[in-house]
Amino acid sequence: MLCTGQGDDDAINNAIQQVGSMGGGEIVLLSGTYIASTPIMVQSPNISLRGNGSSTVIQRGYSGSDIGIINITSDSCTVSALITDSSLVSSASSDREITIRGINCTIKYCKSINTIGHAIHVASDNATIIYNDASSTKGILITGNNPKIIDNNCTSCTMNAIELNNSSTNGIVMGNNCNASNCGISAVTCKSVIICGNQCGNCNDSGISLERGSDITIVHNICDTSNIGVSIMESSRLTVQGNRCYDFGTIGIAGDFSVSTIIDNVCYRGNGLASNYTEEQQTIWLIAGESNVITGNYIKGKDVTNSAEVSANTIVDNYVFSSHSGGEIS
Repeated sequence: MLCTGQGDDDAINNAIQQVGSMGGGEIVLLSGTYIASTPIMVQSPNISLRGNGSSTVIQRGYSGSDIGIINITSDSCTVSALITDSSLVSSASSDREITIRGINCTIKYCKSINTIGHAIHVASDNATIIYNDASSTKGILITGNNPKIIDNNCTSCTMNAIELNNSSTNGIVMGNNCNASNCGISAVTCKSVIICGNQCGNCNDSGISLERGSDITIVHNICDTSNIGVSIMESSRLTVQGNRCYDFGTIGIAGDFSVSTIIDNVCYRGNGLASNYTEEQQTIWLIAGESNVITGNYIKGKDVTNSAEVSANTIVDNYVFSSHSGGEIS
């Protein structure tokens, strides 16, 4: 399809309906700027809407909407290789650029610009969000189950770069760049989520924030220079392993958690000297919880702070100073 600047949304929606009536297929949007005066509605299954990369732009030509410039309501659909742009109109924090409400859908190689809402909102199950640039105010929001959020760029988001919410389960969040956001990755009331290999550094609040979650794996993430590297509240059955929280602002890893393992993480400031810390700054701080094991962490200059019941947790063999005493090992 070619853009004309007038009635582009009607032409795209008509093409979607025609291809949908044949059981599905691919619609290619050639290079150009398409003006959408109404949302692009993908209402039939097995539809692929593909642009020509950065030269295919769909501009919002109407006041903001939480259903998205592109709204996918059917199953097994794909949107790829295009840009959504809300620069023509005023947008609101509740706006969405691309919304998925169908199952087994994929968004890849897309970019969102000039929006203050969410770049991508997944409100259904089994979505794959991969290789996108979602550096908007709110980045990517997931409220469905079994999502795969992989290798996206969500930098400089003024709120959460990637957010899993609404009891989302069985998610994989891997290889994303969430640097310089307010919070890199936030998971609230989630279960059985893997957060692995993400860049969440220089975040104003937390690199990774987990609240009221269970059976969560947080491994091999880099949260350097964030205020708090990894923040955990009211969660259980966690594995937090191999993360790096170097030169954090206030705390490397902190939380209220139980039945969890905190192991092989790097959490220290500066050269790892006692003089690199104020009284308030902590490498690892167990605020509350029981049946935890905190061991083998590289926390030069300041030992684990345990505000929970001492006998209820095992905190041993963390690399702090040159002597071995309690939580320290040479």
